[in-house]
Amino acid sequence: MGMVQARQVVYGKPSEEEPVGPQHTRPYRSVHCRNGELAAYPCGPDGTPLKTSWEWFAAARARNGSMHFTGTRTKNEDGSLGDFAWRTYDEVGKDADSFAAGLVSLEACPSLSFEDEKRASEFSFLGIFSRNREEWMIAALAGYRQAFTLVPLYETLGPETVRFVINQTKLKTVCVEGNSLNALVAAKPECPSLELAILFDAPSDEVKKKAEELGLKLMTVPEVIEEGAKKPVAPASCDTEQINTVCYTSGTSGTPKGAMLPHRCFASNIAALDLAGSDTEGGGLVITPDDVHLSYLPLAHVFERLVVEYVVFKGARIAFYGGDTQKLLEDATLLKPTLFISVPRLYNRIFDKVTAKVKGQPGWKQMVFNTAVTYKTSKLRGSGVPESLLDSAVFKETKMALGGRVKLMATGSAPLAANVHEFLKVVLCCPILEGYGLTETCAATCVTSKFDPEVGHVGSVLPHAEVKLVSVEEMGYTVHDKNEQGEAQPRGEIRFKGNAVFAGYFRDAEKTKEAFDDQGWFRTGDIGLIRPNGAVKILDRAKNIFKLSHGEYVAPEKIENLSIQAPLVAQAFVYGYSDKNNVVLVAVPDADEAKKWAAKAKKEAATVASLCEDAEFEAAAMEQLQAAWKAGELKGFEKPKAMFLSSEAFSAENDLLTPTFKLKRHVALKKFKMQIDALYAKIGG
Repeated sequence: MGMVQARQVVYGKPSEEEPVGPQHTRPYRSVHCRNGELAAYPCGPDGTPLKTSWEWFAAARARNGSMHFTGTRTKNEDGSLGDFAWRTYDEVGKDADSFAAGLVSLEACPSLSFEDEKRASEFSFLGIFSRNREEWMIAALAGYRQAFTLVPLYETLGPETVRFVINQTKLKTVCVEGNSLNALVAAKPECPSLELAILFDAPSDEVKKKAEELGLKLMTVPEVIEEGAKKPVAPASCDTEQINTVCYTSGTSGTPKGAMLPHRCFASNIAALDLAGSDTEGGGLVITPDDVHLSYLPLAHVFERLVVEYVVFKGARIAFYGGDTQKLLEDATLLKPTLFISVPRLYNRIFDKVTAKVKGQPGWKQMVFNTAVTYKTSKLRGSGVPESLLDSAVFKETKMALGGRVKLMATGSAPLAANVHEFLKVVLCCPILEGYGLTETCAATCVTSKFDPEVGHVGSVLPHAEVKLVSVEEMGYTVHDKNEQGEAQPRGEIRFKGNAVFAGYFRDAEKTKEAFDDQGWFRTGDIGLIRPNGAVKILDRAKNIFKLSHGEYVAPEKIENLSIQAPLVAQAFVYGYSDKNNVVLVAVPDADEAKKWAAKAKKEAATVASLCEDAEFEAAAMEQLQAAWKAGELKGFEKPKAMFLSSEAFSAENDLLTPTFKLKRHVALKKFKMQIDALYAKIGG
């Protein structure tokens, strides 16, 4: 392949119409805005405006009715999973038509009004409590068809949160899979509005009996489809301001809030991605009906929802993972997806596995691999395009880890370390777009270009919104800051305004008011900077940043991202009390690397739990951490002075992670407070 000429990517420009304020920048807009207007909704190939989720599905179905739409792994007689079985747009669409009619016939989604929620006069809610699967899509499409508002629930939600969501929305009907049915039945006694559970799986006799005793009616998806087939109904009218979804935030800092996302949020995001993603002038986000997306990030979260909506708009294919994220690479190898969307936690895991495997190779193979990485990285930094003649010779095996056909990858939810990002682009032979957004901005607010040779930022605002920074002087971030070259490089809190911004928190006027400033800009709570080319770099969450006794502000995510680059460390939690002058670390060992260390140390019988109490192992981990912190140029006060090793991994099951793998800091602090106090007592911080 010939050399690709290097290009300077320009993302956004400040508006000349609005002046810089003493505490804020001018609003920045994407260079891809058309005629100075923010993108509002996409159009079909014939120019027809598509303003709701049902409209772009119906358009894709009309174009690609006989083409594959959803793929599900079959089950073998021994219970193992087989190949993917596909159904077409028409087949799934017909099921959605009948399912929607069944919901109407059963009066499953009654119209409700709430005295403390005036942003819509009426709501008709439909709950979905399940992992990603075809039935999730059928239920969602049926909801879109009849202008119902979806209320997705995470399959890992605790009973208290399940009750809170059902009672706040007065849900009557929840579509539920077998793994979550027990939680729904357990919630029923304290949820008087809950009357109907539509099952994705056959229930056990015990659960079925208990549900009947509690007055919870159970029906299966085929039964609802059969009911609707007898009484077909026309699609309901729906406008772009109608609430598509009440998406409950994952609760990294306490009680979840229900973010109301109108159809315009999804419509404007799709339109913006189309404008900014053209192969000739934008980010290279080109998707066709031949593409295949592997869906495993929870559909209850807006990140995956938006990805799926965009794939549907393009008439492409969606395959659902087998249900076990530990076997995700098995799904990918079998499916051979062309699109792979993930989060830093998984990319870090791939990085660790690749680097560990290389270190286990003979010296000459390591030299060849590392030389190829160095050479290709230098080329990548010039062109931004991760393709090379070396791909088939050196990186074929690593590329095949995801099936060998992936043409586009993306990451979001949390920052991806720059060195990990660059390394994976090289060895996976594929661009990795980094995005940034929040539930309240319908996920994709900023996205990088695949042609950009630089990493470590999130691109700039998409053409459906505006972004500005506001000084946070008490933390040392101002909009008048400059970079090392003396160029303007404002820093401050990131704020957004535009079509993708949510309508408010459901039944919570006080929190909604707090979320916006006096000019209607949404306060993200994130600290960032804007580069001269309009690219945004995230520095940290304002609410995560804490202050030490000598006045230094600490951004823990930066330290944690560096810490997990130590091979022996899989997860990290950094904390510091305001009356202390240093920080401490809670770390979870990488089980595979810990076993390798134990074998070399002739401690083959050791378990991860016993190694967490082994002074030699702790010293080895700390040595690696010190090297990672030095490479990341941490300041002295940012380097943890003591560490507690935990054998229990952070997970959604033990409530330390959200379903999108973000650390719940308030939960982590509560869980590890005793150990943190002991560390400070030990070092006398």
